[in-house]
Amino acid sequence: MKKYLVLFICLWILFSMGAVVSADETVIDLVAGQHEVIGNVTVEQVGDELIVTYNVTSPGWCLTTTHLYVGSTPAQRHSPGRFPYKHENLDCVTVDTFTISDLNTNTVYVAAHADAFFSVNNEIDLNGNVQFTLDPSIDSYFDNVISGMIAGDYLAWCVDVDTAIYLGQKYEGTTYSTLGSFPAELVDHPENMDLINYIINQDYLGQGMSADDIQMAIWTLIDDRAPNPGTANPANVAAIVADALANGEDFIPTCGDVVAIIIEPTVQAQTTIIEYPVPCLEGTDRKETAWALADDGIAFRQGWGSYFTVQLNSADTAIAATDTSTTSNSLTTSNGNIDIALVETATTAINQAQAAASSNNNNDDDDSDEDDGKVQVCHAAGRSGNWVQLEISRNGLNGFFNDDGSPRNGLDYMGRCNS
Repeated sequence: MKKYLVLFICLWILFSMGAVVSADETVIDLVAGQHEVIGNVTVEQVGDELIVTYNVTSPGWCLTTTHLYVGSTPAQRHSPGRFPYKHENLDCVTVDTFTISDLNTNTVYVAAHADAFFSVNNEIDLNGNVQFTLDPSIDSYFDNVISGMIAGDYLAWCVDVDTAIYLGQKYEGTTYSTLGSFPAELVDHPENMDLINYIINQDYLGQGMSADDIQMAIWTLIDDRAPNPGTANPANVAAIVADALANGEDFIPTCGDVVAIIIEPTVQAQTTIIEYPVPCLEGTDRKETAWALADDGIAFRQGWGSYFTVQLNSADTAIAATDTSTTSNSLTTSNGNIDIALVETATTAINQAQAAASSNNNNDDDDSDEDDGKVQVCHAAGRSGNWVQLEISRNGLNGFFNDDGSPRNGLDYMGRCNS
């Protein structure tokens, strides 16, 4: 009986594709000016679509243009202006997303470029998802202990009288910087958020006022109705409100100040704010080219950008992973030689789907006995339509091959070969 095992020796993948990553969730550094990491580019496969997202995480940076190449072959030119996907004239964004469909390939090449801009006056982008718990405090209305993108212990205040929130209970929520855009419905008077930022940056406690006085002043300016003053001193509340109205118009926190971050719970609960320290940024306004730089990515012949490859998930690639694992672990002797006896044993364990694929990839239709004891080896040359069949003796042959199929010393990468 004719025995075959297709050994997938993909030198082409190892040396030409560079960084090969899974599309489940891939995060690549976004680097500006060749050296400064300002964020990342994430690549995620969702069904038959590839979602590519630029994320700027370094304060002061934003993007004005994004260019993206996604294809079944490497980008032929370095010039990002010729890439097939682009978003131009962006309004200094920190997040930008592309959705790519109709890929029709298991391996895609990705090159992600952006025009990045730095300014000390850029809005602080602290929007994201967090988990938090409220604790008692004497320096604010309560403390907010946060895990997630801005993990820490922060002074916190209420901004919504109409809805309750409870100490000691764990919540999830979405954060919004009051220096950027946020849903106006989160507070009754969003136009007064500059006054709230002014209030939380003043030392009213040092002037003998209480946290209840400060909280009542915040409610007075931000909410449609104020609750019963409780233990708050009405004279102190009036003084804080008057100070904010006189001096807080258009107040913008800077280095050394705190900025109000709104937290909207995902369940029915009160919207709150925390005091978040404003990062101290240094430098002058500048524009930089930015590229997503993967470890061992392939550099373009000109410029400093590079591209990387992503292996998409599919039934075929799952089978390929199984095939290569079985081959490399079961069919070689201790010194790395291929053992024909082990090959014959292993082939009986290959399931029908793998055997059918192996049969379809075999260009030799001769069923004569002269092929018994041979192993068909598919390697990089097979991708151009040329199959190389090597006779391996029962004494074994080192399983290392050049691209033309000839034996060599070294190590080959075992992966799926496409006909």
